[in-house]
Amino acid sequence: HMALGNLLTHLGDHQAGIAELEKARSAEPAPIVIGGLGFAYAKAGQKDKARELLTGMLEQGKQRYVSPYWIAVIYVGLGENDEAFKWLEKAFNERSFFLLWSKMDPVFDSLRSDTRFSSLLQRIGLPV
Repeated sequence: HMALGNLLTHLGDHQAGIAELEKARSAEPAPIVIGGLGFAYAKAGQKDKARELLTGMLEQGKQRYVSPYWIAVIYVGLGENDEAFKWLEKAFNERSFFLLWSKMDPVFDSLRSDTRFSSLLQRIGLPV
């Protein structure tokens, strides 16, 4: 459900993507699922729901580990690039495994023209 939901979201079928991601969240409410769901809600124009998920993840992060990468993903969906880069930097400093996907993940398409993104890719060791 998570993979299908993310795919549908990136293809522009936000409502179908959200439906699949909600199924995934019901099965496993992990940050990887919630990050994708928050991104999907933001892209669908349901920014209040995206912010609600973001707030929940920040609260959850006070009690257990939540990768800053997934918080950044929601900020990207919201179009708040400065916040997204702040959290991507935190993910970089923590050596987040998920950053290995940043070169090809369509979540970051809106950041690709930003020099901060190419700098991040270089520091990760990925070709620009």
